[in-house]
Amino acid sequence: ELPLRKKAKTVRTTGTTSVDAWASLAAKEHFILAAPDAYNPASWGFKMDPPGFLKQWLCLCLLGIVLCMSRAPLTAQAISSQEQSAQSGAIPIFHVETNLVQIPVLVLTPELKKLSSPIASNRFSISLNNDPPFRPRYARIEGDDPIHLAIVLDARSLEKDLLPKIDSTIAGLAPSFLHPNDRVSIYVMSCGQMKAARDVPGDRIQLKNAVDVALSSWTARRQLRNAPPCSSDAHLWDYLAYVTNELAKQSGWRAIWAVTDGSDRKSKYSSDAVTKMAQHSQVTIFGLDPYRAGPRNGFFPDVGVTRLSAVCELSGGVSLSLYNDSLAKRMQQFTQMMRDRYVLEFQRPRNIKAGDALLTVKVDGMNAFIRPAGDLVPIR
Repeated sequence: ELPLRKKAKTVRTTGTTSVDAWASLAAKEHFILAAPDAYNPASWGFKMDPPGFLKQWLCLCLLGIVLCMSRAPLTAQAISSQEQSAQSGAIPIFHVETNLVQIPVLVLTPELKKLSSPIASNRFSISLNNDPPFRPRYARIEGDDPIHLAIVLDARSLEKDLLPKIDSTIAGLAPSFLHPNDRVSIYVMSCGQMKAARDVPGDRIQLKNAVDVALSSWTARRQLRNAPPCSSDAHLWDYLAYVTNELAKQSGWRAIWAVTDGSDRKSKYSSDAVTKMAQHSQVTIFGLDPYRAGPRNGFFPDVGVTRLSAVCELSGGVSLSLYNDSLAKRMQQFTQMMRDRYVLEFQRPRNIKAGDALLTVKVDGMNAFIRPAGDLVPIR
């Protein structure tokens, strides 16, 4: 995760006293531990005498609590057993690298379709601030990594026949597209207000119940015979800014599905402000306009549509329309796009100064739609 601030540190553990020193250092510097074999104490490099073991175990438990509370955005790696065996008599070490960057990258065909074959890691090139490009150290497909997903439903934009069925549509994403270890929040914008059901697992029944809770105000109003008129204010960017800040508090990969036509009135936040918030917190925004008839936002002159498209693509996502597809199919497509993203890992170049670095990702010999999760990488 970002930002990554400090240089790598290596600590050798040779006895019970060094464990105390390591625990103190790690708690102070907010490091994450990784052992050569976390489930084999014999490989840890220090004696496991009964009195000392209890002390070491308590130190490590305390360290784990501190790290969970600190939520430090660091990457830790352990020297592999093969490397250790190559060093005759070498003591296993904890190797903590705090200058690694991981970026999810969306790669599609120019027609926004799934690629026909995977991309080798040596075909990716990365550039920061237009400096000479370099290769990522590692690249993999995101796959079934847990995700924190916020689905924002703009009741103004959805046709009346879509909203009553949308609970079944979203629930139908589980378990094939959304899994139990994913966390989903539902937000419904209606009559100038927003109601939410937060942090439910990717379970069919729980998802359906969450959507029904978030839609309860809209449903109750729909059942009134003489409902009072709704407020004409539409604070789309304010709501997206709020949801982005909520997701930024979570760990792992984070994304927003905004089902809206992009229209906004009287928001305090601008679309540019929402874009920067999403970039800095690595929240990817996907937009779905239920009324548009074309495949890409950028081809339409409507201001709201164009701004929504810019927010999505600059945060690493894309904006689509229903076109000739169903809402369920589009949501399945969004989920698959996230699962098929490439996670690129690289070390922060030493010559990069603190601040926002302009990130550019390319693939050798490929004309593709490439959007990293944040064109601006915050470097500290």
